[in-house]
Amino acid sequence: MQEIANHPLDRLFNAKSVAVIGASSNPARIGGRPLDFMMSAGYAGKLYPINPNYDEIQGLKCYPTIEDVPEPVDVAIVAVAANKAIDAIEGCGRNGVKYALMFTAGFAEVGPEGRELQDRLVETARRSGVRIIGPNSVGYSSSSSQIIGSFGSTWLREGSLPLADGSISFVTHSGAFGAFIYAMAQDSDVSFRHFVNVGNEVDLEFTEVLEYIIEDPKVKGVGGYIEGIKDGEHFVRVAHRANELGKPLVMIKVGRSERSQQAAASHTAALTGSDDVYEAIFDECNVVRVEDVQQMLDILYLCQHDLIIDDPGIAAVSISGGTGVWAADQAGVLGLRMADFTRETRDTLDGLLPAFGSSLNPVDATAQLVNDPDMLKDALGAIAKDPNVDLTVLLMGLQETTGERFAKDVIDVKESARRPLVVGWVAGPDILYKTFAGSDIPVYRDFYRPLLAIQRVVQYAERRRRMRESYEDWLQRVGSADTAASHGATVEEANALAEHVAKERLRELDVAVPELRVVDSAEKAAAAAEELGYPIVMKAAAEGKILHKTDLGVLKANLASADAVREAYGAVAALALSEIGPDAEVFVERQADEGVELIVSLLKDDVFGYYVVLGLGGELVELLKEAALHRAPAEPAEVARLLEEQPRILELLRGVRGRPPADIEALIDLVVRVSKLPSTPGGESIAQVELNPVRVHTKGRGASILDVVWTTS
Repeated sequence: MQEIANHPLDRLFNAKSVAVIGASSNPARIGGRPLDFMMSAGYAGKLYPINPNYDEIQGLKCYPTIEDVPEPVDVAIVAVAANKAIDAIEGCGRNGVKYALMFTAGFAEVGPEGRELQDRLVETARRSGVRIIGPNSVGYSSSSSQIIGSFGSTWLREGSLPLADGSISFVTHSGAFGAFIYAMAQDSDVSFRHFVNVGNEVDLEFTEVLEYIIEDPKVKGVGGYIEGIKDGEHFVRVAHRANELGKPLVMIKVGRSERSQQAAASHTAALTGSDDVYEAIFDECNVVRVEDVQQMLDILYLCQHDLIIDDPGIAAVSISGGTGVWAADQAGVLGLRMADFTRETRDTLDGLLPAFGSSLNPVDATAQLVNDPDMLKDALGAIAKDPNVDLTVLLMGLQETTGERFAKDVIDVKESARRPLVVGWVAGPDILYKTFAGSDIPVYRDFYRPLLAIQRVVQYAERRRRMRESYEDWLQRVGSADTAASHGATVEEANALAEHVAKERLRELDVAVPELRVVDSAEKAAAAAEELGYPIVMKAAAEGKILHKTDLGVLKANLASADAVREAYGAVAALALSEIGPDAEVFVERQADEGVELIVSLLKDDVFGYYVVLGLGGELVELLKEAALHRAPAEPAEVARLLEEQPRILELLRGVRGRPPADIEALIDLVVRVSKLPSTPGGESIAQVELNPVRVHTKGRGASILDVVWTTS
């Protein structure tokens, strides 16, 4: 990539001269605002109002046409009607203008006639050597030069001018929406270094602007509102480059629905493209996609403060135990890692906090902080020194009389420790937020927003790291994750029934299970197989142990002959003895026909009692985690509603890709029976009954329970 100062677009963002074609003497009008904004901001370049009806506008010499300006102009803002726009662009070409920013609307976005006028505009611009931003653009701004080439009301807000020297940039297809976002950014303490509305994109495109911006060494992150990308390959290259530089692209991409696609087409004549493809491209390039404007700004706020951390150990601190517990919960849900304090940190905190506080993470400083205001600073300082803590999150509220003092203390800790710190402070006094303003600490007036923003930047950092690892490193990392080993092939559970015993118990309780035979020799196994009918499944089980039978090799399926059964018995019996122990027993049962595999479980909650679980089963149960719960006992109509709430499961049962429908009634009957097990004799001792998988056969042929885990309390 070329140096930013040598990039052609540098002449746009750091223009030394700006003309306004259609300038107005009224600062409140569209043609008057850019001049007023730039003079108020202290723009150091030359300003040229263009209007044949005036000699002077807003204290500046006015020229009849752009061609009358005595020197070439870097940027011309075109604020005339559509029928005069082409003449204006021709004049720009004769003057030597490099960029024309067009406020003018009435082109492709309004229909066929506008499209024809737009085509003429593009042809004129190319012939004249003028690059166009827009048309139908609300404009742009650049804090490095104090250019505000816009008529947006955003820059009328108090404190908007001069432009803050920001580190976040924003590019948008929508003008008004973009201006709204700019104002929201101001309210969120996010300072934009660049703001660009590309409008109809007849020439200068979203990705070209993005390409320039990411090379600015002062830019730390870029937000965007996308309706459609014109050059996909260019976007991918630029997005990869941004990821390489460690500058997150945080994007809102519309066009998920047919209605929004139609609206975008009428708005800026944009083609939104397939949303699934955009999703895949964003994943490939590590673009952070968001749906909510505030979330985008919250993420960029962390970028502004250089808080892009890979897998941080997080400490949460509050004076409310409830707030801390909630924060720990949310961190878990969001996949954030709470740090384990060192013994030294715990001892220090125990010495600072009252006996009814907590030195565990999350830290509860309690309301004692009111009596001992030094405690907050001391506790934060101790936590900042802990090597296991990469990021501290302070969650507070109110403090009308001590808010300013606490804010100063937090700032002192941050400046002395130089460790990342994020604050969520709700309903605090104005003086507190004013004290924090300008500090190197991101402060949210909310508890959940900072946690969600942290999650997204952590995901970005983790994905960026993984994108840089080699294929060989990936194989080593992924290949070392032995799922079976991590769970254990054998789990000791003193109160677990052996599978064949559990199935017999279910049979006694009028739950249909496959007929089975326990055998202790190869010949008895072969005889049992002849009696039950082929094909046969052979397994081993033992009391007090939950087995992953496939991993242990003590499950043999598709045994279609007596010789196959005899041979399998020798292998299973030997492994059962060596891997399970002398208490293991071998049994055979007829192999179930094909069907939809689900899981049906009965579990006990300490608060609500027994409940049933119905979900995808077999090997998919841990991967997909798709399941629904209902309190036990359940009636058939309730189980039916449970299925309705699981459309993927219901679709499988109804038959997909030409498969016949499954026996849904048999499944519902099974779930109902399982839900009523606690009310059967001895049922109150049940801790868990898991039927996985349950194979639901074609309609009218019932369901088979392939495996059972039954534990008692």
